[in-house]
Order: sequence, then structure tokens, then C-alpha cells
Amino acid sequence: MEKSTYSNILEIGYKLGSYEIIDKLGEGGFGITYKAKHVHLETIVVIKEYMPASMAVRDRDSISITVTTQDNVEGYKFGLEKFLSEAKILASFKHPNIVGINDFFEANNTAYFVMPFVEGITLGDHVDKMSSALKEEEVLKLLLPILEGLKESHSKEVLHRDIKPDNIFLTEDGTPILIDFGAARIDFAQKSESINAVLTPPYAPPEQYGSSTTQGPWTDIYALGMVLYKLVTNFKSSDIPSSIDRATAIYSGDEDPLAAMENPNFSASFKELILKALNIKAKERFATAAEMIEACHALNSQNISQATDVTDKTMMYQKPIESTDKVENTLQADNTVQVKKPSPEATQFYQKEKEITIIREEAIEEPMSLLSEKKSNKTVIGAGIFGLLVVAAGAFCFLSDACQKDDSNTKTEEKSEKSSSSKSSDTETDDIETDDTKTDDEDDTEENDVKADTEMSADKAFKKAKKLLDNDVVTEAEEYFKIASNQGHIKSKVYLGQIAESRKNFKDAKKYYYEASKKDDLEGEFFYAEMMKVDNNLAKAEYWYKKSAKQGHLKAKFMLGEIAFVADQYGDAQKYYEEILDSKELEIDDSIQTPKTITKKNDNAIKLNLTYIYFKIDKDNKKAKKIVPRDIPMGQAYLGQILLNEGKRKEAKKWMKKSAKNGYAPAKAFLKDNF
Repeated sequence: MEKSTYSNILEIGYKLGSYEIIDKLGEGGFGITYKAKHVHLETIVVIKEYMPASMAVRDRDSISITVTTQDNVEGYKFGLEKFLSEAKILASFKHPNIVGINDFFEANNTAYFVMPFVEGITLGDHVDKMSSALKEEEVLKLLLPILEGLKESHSKEVLHRDIKPDNIFLTEDGTPILIDFGAARIDFAQKSESINAVLTPPYAPPEQYGSSTTQGPWTDIYALGMVLYKLVTNFKSSDIPSSIDRATAIYSGDEDPLAAMENPNFSASFKELILKALNIKAKERFATAAEMIEACHALNSQNISQATDVTDKTMMYQKPIESTDKVENTLQADNTVQVKKPSPEATQFYQKEKEITIIREEAIEEPMSLLSEKKSNKTVIGAGIFGLLVVAAGAFCFLSDACQKDDSNTKTEEKSEKSSSSKSSDTETDDIETDDTKTDDEDDTEENDVKADTEMSADKAFKKAKKLLDNDVVTEAEEYFKIASNQGHIKSKVYLGQIAESRKNFKDAKKYYYEASKKDDLEGEFFYAEMMKVDNNLAKAEYWYKKSAKQGHLKAKFMLGEIAFVADQYGDAQKYYEEILDSKELEIDDSIQTPKTITKKNDNAIKLNLTYIYFKIDKDNKKAKKIVPRDIPMGQAYLGQILLNEGKRKEAKKWMKKSAKNGYAPAKAFLKDNF
């Protein structure tokens, strides 16, 4: 073995279990990080060793750790326990923006954990090497994934407590990953009364300097806010005042020493968001990562029509997209998501390749829910009740053929569609030309008529557009919708979005939907959420579904219920599902879509998922039996299992046979195994 030049580290070439040390990556007051190779798999990994330099040294054998004095034994053991407990929690995370831990173990009177080795650079190093200033959209693309990672860690009551540019790692494709969680290290430092040695000004908030002050998600929010402040101002960390200096000045009645952010590349709204995160008073900051995410989405949406592609790939967050035909993936070195595998019970009863619970009825080419009363050819996109959806940090992804088609060369096609919303009560008696065999003179006359009507009131233009649309005259209807839209008529913008979407002009569709959403139109919000879902912008889709659902859009509530159900957030799923079924305005109709309608398949999905919640989660057979849909094979299989659980074998067998007879393969397998 090659003798190391570092007296306190393991020798290069040392065999640590199944790993061989090949280099030292870093050394701090709390531990040492090594680059290593698995001796059998020959994969490269990162190993972190618990080695508190203030109270322990490498023994004479150059392997074991020895505590320096008896007084340090208790502190050493405390730090070791914290190190291991944090490793266990981090190992449970399977999130693309949190450092993964593949293994952890004890040896040499200390402990180690093993992480994937990923090529890349820290955000701190990246900023130092940048040749041009960052733009707001670039920073937002970086910020949102980090917040999603924090949301995940906070949900398991794990704070990072040491967020700074050097602890945000950018992979080669630009994915940001939170590394080097400082919770265990800081707990150790507080116990050993050396807290100032491990905190990093200016990123640590005031509450981290005192052991009696409550810390929470807002603690990480402050540190992340300071990272944003540094990105906007490009100040050196040493030139930014610490939170203690700021607090001292503010509470003394002096001006906050934090310099103004004068970078013109960032909007006033974005700077206000940063200042909220950096409030000295913890209760005045964003309380949670989720709250800050919502604020970012609202901010991001303000400039959606001006959005441009980011050419600096290093700063882009590119979320890995998993194929829906994979139920299980392994965690790769690049921290891709591990998709949940259905439980054995779920697999036994309810997973069937073509049995659909979560459904997208309208293919993107045929989204004319406002334009059509006809039942369009449906493209069904979705998954079985237990997880043929790809889930990442509580989000979901629907993919359709249309999502993957290149629409850049698609020719505009008019579709003969009829309105699904209520017929206009307008008594206007204008004759509308619907004969397709018009002469050129007639066409010219119509064009001149539209131009002459540009001064028409918004309401009158909208009514005329609806009449034209009801008679399949889409192009002329579009012109009148534009006349109304230009005068601020909100519903016209939704119709224009639908027309644009039907022509695969997704850019204009998004623009119109967003304009309607800004005016709190519940249908505009819903359709904009649908576009975000197709774009795989899942967090933004959820945000706009929630906005629409708050106004009573039942299909938006259905989508939120599906998101929650797939993420195992059964309480939220139950709330949304029950609100839909309890709505007095609910209509079940496959041919039209209004804010108060859902399809029959939506209805079945709700009842199947509620059956699962009542039966499997709440253990309430009575409610499960009441809600289960008995007219579909999957529901019949559910009922069979519920009855069997109650000891009613004869009735259970009857329903299982009925399900099997109707073609449900899991029911056939169950009958063979249990009767």
C-alpha cells in the first residue's frame, strides 16, 4: 500500500470492508471524505468517515480511531450516535436533489457511510468560474429543485442546517444536489460548546447561534435565501454581514447592513422573495419549503410569456424522466429516482396491465372540452391503482403520444367541434353562414365584416364567437374571441387557448390559459395546469390545480386526489375525493367537461381509491363496502377481499368468481390460491 502523506487519514490502498481507498477528497473538523472503489463491482463511490479532530486521532496502526482523553469519550460517543442516526435517515431518502446513501457501517472504532460518486462541481466553484451574470429564470431553475429536496427532508424532520454554495453540488447535466447535511455535525458542536467553529457566516441564521432558540424549516430557508442573495449580488461571502451582525444592528435601531440587490437581471418581486427568506425574525420568513415553492411558482408564472430557453446547461435543472412501463428502478450514481414497487397485496389483486384507475381522457390533440359536445376518440394515459405512475418527490407524470411528437412542423387543422359549455342565452338573430362551398367574394366579405366589427363590445363579440363556434365556423369564431379577449374578456381567452391547443399550437395555448389564470378563472387555471403536466412541470401543475380546486373545479380536485394517492398521502386524497362525491353540483358525463363534471372512469377511480383507503388504511369494512363500485371487475375483486376479511368465504368467492368471469386476471389467481 502507498503510504499516505496525511497523518490522520486512512492509507491509500487500504481495504475497508468491500471498498478500497483510492484518494482523499476532503477533511474537516467532523470527518474525512474518501474516494473509493468497490473491490468486486469496481464501481467508484464516496465514503465519509466519522473523525472529530478535536477529540480523536488515528491510532498507531494507522487504522483505528482513538479518543484523546477520557473527558472526550462521552462527546465522541454522542457524535457517533448522531452520525449513524443521520445516515439511517438519509439512506431512506430517494430524491434526485438529496445526496444518496447506499450503505453505512461501523468499523475501526468509528462509522462510515457510502455515497454514489457523481461527476460535477459545487455551486460555489461554478459561480467563481462563471464568465457572465446569471439571469432570474436560471436561478429559479436551480432554486426549485433544491426546495423540493428540502421539502422532502423536512417531511422527515431532518434539517440540513448548513446550506451554502459549497454544499450544493451540480451534476454534469446541471441537476442540483444537497450534500453534506450538517445536522449531526452541529448537534455535536453545540454539545461540545464549539458551535461557532462549524457555522458558516453569512449563511447561518440567528437561531443557530443560540442553543435555546427553536430551529425548523425556516432555518434552512434563511440559509438558502442567503445563497440566492450571493447569486444576485455576486458579493464575496466574507463581504456579506452575518445574521448576528444584522440582528444586532436592527435591534439597536440602526439600518440593516445588508446591501441592496441592484442587479437589473432580477425583478423586484424576486428580490422581495429573497428578503422575505432573509428576515431576521424567523416567524416572518417562509415557514416551510412548500410555502416558498408556491411563491416561486407564482413569481415564475408572471413572466411565462417572456420565458426563453436557458443555454447555460450547467445551470439548468433537468429532472430525470422515467418511462411509465417501468415499475421499479434502482438508484443510480446520478441520483435518479427509485420508483415505488407495488406491495405484494396490491400486485396480487389490483395490478393489471390495461386496468386503468388514473386517467387522462383527452389526448392533447383533442382537448376541446369547451369546444365539443361530441365524444372524442380518447387516449387513455395512466396507471393501475397501485403505482404504474412515475413518482418523484410526491409528484407525478403523465405521458401521451402527443407529448412526444414534434409539433414544430404540424400544419394547422380546423376541427369540427361543438361547444360543451351551456348554450348562449343570447337572442341575437344574426344569420351565420355554415355552407362550406363559399365563393371567393363571400370569403372576402366575411373578412371585411370581421375587420369592421373590431369596435364591437367584448360581450357581443363573445356571444357572436360562441354562435359561430356552435356552427363549426372555428376560424371566424377565433377572430371574434380575439376581439373580446383584447378588451379583457376572460372566458374568451380560455376558448382561444382551447382552439390553439386543438391545433397543437401549445405556445399560444399556454399564453391564453395563463392570461385567464391571472384573472382567477377556474377553467383557465385548470387547463394551464394540464399544460404544465404535459410539459412535465409537475410542481407547477399541482400549484395551478390547487388554485382551480379552491374555486370548486371538480376535475382539478380529482387530479389533486390522484397526486396525493400516488404519493401515499391518503388523508389529502380522501379529502379531495369525498369533496367531489359530496358536491351537490356533481355531474358524471363522458361527453362534456365543465367545472362540475367528471367522467364515469373518474368516478370509478375515486371509488376504487376510497375503497382502498377505507379498507386498507382506515380498516373500516363498512365504509369500504358502501363505496366500492360493484359493476366493474376490479371493484368486484375488492369486495371479494373485504368479505373474505370478514370471514364470509361463500360471498367472497361469489364476487371473486364474478370478477374473474369479467376478465380480471388477479381474481382468477386469487381463486386458485385461496378457494
